[in-house]
Amino acid sequence: MSADTPAEGGRVANPPTPFGDFGAFVAIPRVGALRLSTDGRWLAATVQTLSPDRKKYLTSIWRIDPQGGPARRLTRSAEGEGSPRFLPDSSLLFTSKRPDSGADKARPEAGPDVSSLWLLPSAGGEARVVARPPGGVAGAEVAAGSGAIVVASPVLPAAEGNSAADDARLRQERNDAGVTAILHESAPVRFWDHDLGPDQLRLFAVDTEEAAESAAEAEFAGLRDLTPEPGRALDGQAFELTPDGTSLVTGWWQWNPAGESHSELVMIDVASGKRRVLLSVPEFDFSGPRVSPDGRFIACSRETHGTADRPTDITLVVLGVDGSAEPGEPGRDLVPGMDRWPQEPAWSPDSRSLYFAADDRGRRPVFRVDVETGEVDRVTADDGAYSELNVAPDGRYLYALRATVASPPTPVRIDLKTGVLGSEPAALECPGVPLALPGRLEEVEASAEDGQRIRSWLVLPETAAASSPAPLLLWVHGGPMSSWNSWSWRWNPWLMAARGYAVLLPDPALSTGYGQEFIARAYHQWGDRPFADIMAATDAAAARPDIDADRVAMMGGSYGGYMANWMAGHTDRFKAIVSHAGLWMLDQMFGTTDHPMFWRPQFGDPLTNPEMYRANSPHLHIGQIRTPMLVIHGNKDYRVPVSEALRLWWDLSSRGAEAKFLYFPDENHWILTPGHARIWYETVFAFLAEHVLGEPWQRPALL
Repeated sequence: MSADTPAEGGRVANPPTPFGDFGAFVAIPRVGALRLSTDGRWLAATVQTLSPDRKKYLTSIWRIDPQGGPARRLTRSAEGEGSPRFLPDSSLLFTSKRPDSGADKARPEAGPDVSSLWLLPSAGGEARVVARPPGGVAGAEVAAGSGAIVVASPVLPAAEGNSAADDARLRQERNDAGVTAILHESAPVRFWDHDLGPDQLRLFAVDTEEAAESAAEAEFAGLRDLTPEPGRALDGQAFELTPDGTSLVTGWWQWNPAGESHSELVMIDVASGKRRVLLSVPEFDFSGPRVSPDGRFIACSRETHGTADRPTDITLVVLGVDGSAEPGEPGRDLVPGMDRWPQEPAWSPDSRSLYFAADDRGRRPVFRVDVETGEVDRVTADDGAYSELNVAPDGRYLYALRATVASPPTPVRIDLKTGVLGSEPAALECPGVPLALPGRLEEVEASAEDGQRIRSWLVLPETAAASSPAPLLLWVHGGPMSSWNSWSWRWNPWLMAARGYAVLLPDPALSTGYGQEFIARAYHQWGDRPFADIMAATDAAAARPDIDADRVAMMGGSYGGYMANWMAGHTDRFKAIVSHAGLWMLDQMFGTTDHPMFWRPQFGDPLTNPEMYRANSPHLHIGQIRTPMLVIHGNKDYRVPVSEALRLWWDLSSRGAEAKFLYFPDENHWILTPGHARIWYETVFAFLAEHVLGEPWQRPALL
């Protein structure tokens, strides 16, 4: 058989795209953050590339030409660089763990595995350190007008005042004593894949003149603490400075003894550190503040907490910098009738409009809202999912990252003067794109039994035809409140298409981009209602002449893993099921996840209100599972703890079910390192080949 000869079942050996060779796939450069320089002359993009030993990804900063000229790599250290920000003169700030060759080794400095803040002057010259606290720099923001800088850095609570020496001493003493213990006195204790504490995130004003005088002495000497003793208030919070640099706006978590929380919006005076609450309502979370260029307004996200009666909702609100809004209202809702979840707001230069993105029917277009009138216009009309919005200083162009299910994130330029739904965005040169795909993408719809239309993306391999129908993989997304509308490096359907599989990507009930009622359809039925929608979509796809209805498998991660477990106990339709990081026993999950505060408001407490848990827990249907299952989990997954997989694996094994358990001791919710991602796919390929294609089981060599 030649290298290009179709194999049995439509598989192709060594397809001529990077998706046929996993080593080539992981080596594709991946564009991340995008930030426009203050003068609008260039864009800083973060790009991930494979390290020389191929064991991890390194991030560097590239210079992207807004006019479409060649891209140029700016940074090249072995430790990588990220989080680009700009000073008013367009000098570049970034974070990096690279060593500082000019540091005074007699002084306390950041540890070997923490980031410092660096400055690359716009006039040229070498990058230098601006700040390097012992706990590292977790983030930095700049005042657009004055150039004032604020950084976030974790500090041990016992460290006295602004003493870098004291914080460094305590860290060294813990290390010397072999102490990693953390004493918790309130929730939360973990987040996704890492422990919280014992240090606490604080915000520091940077004295740029003092830092400039001696970069080698810029640990805490040039930093002034704005948030002493914050507890866990600043975990995961975005912050922004007013243009004149006199005030800072940030989200601020409030935790009560019962583990419930809400996020306030606060303003901090940079000179005095005095904190003033702008918005605080227990049933709302306010986050992601953006200050208008004229310094008069603040826009932020307002998320309504889900309850037993209604799902969460998200909108954009605006208020004056003095905290003023509509009387009695928690900020003025900018898009009250939109029925979509706006994200990533970006102000126009004249402060009259906000641009934002929102999931919408399998896409994520850009919208514009007039701040005064509330009129909303759609800016993009294509299939793109847009993020990282940057408006040019003159308001002519919007720069963003554009992705689709069929194209990775790419910097683009959108002409805002061509009118609403104007010309196609212009792609800007950057590494890693475009890519040759091993197939095609179609949009399909099906009807659920209640008449609701369920839309999906369908990835088809090049070989799919009525004469050679392709085996079908059903993929269910996580969330559950999310959508298949963008590119995924981790769950990439084109790797499957390169091996002859079609991949169905449905948006069932609970998906975003279809309105609140679409989410509410399954709010109390996490299992049954989405299951019915997914099966309707699957049956419609399987009825196509280019799909082999007798060779269908199912895969899902996170909520998709929950749905894999649910479907395993409710249908024998599939040849195989892959459950990655899936929820299995919901009352157990409630008490072990890092985020139990998500569950209690809508599901109740399993000890006093177990009904929702019982109605939706897959483990109660273990006796009906007949489909071979591959269970996958990472030990450092704290959102869906590994105890879910351990219990699932025991329940399957003890009942003689056909199953395998792929366990990653050092990985998290996503399985991110290149080597482990390869093992993940090799195991999945082999499992599917055995049960879907009828080939002998081939254990991956490294397992």
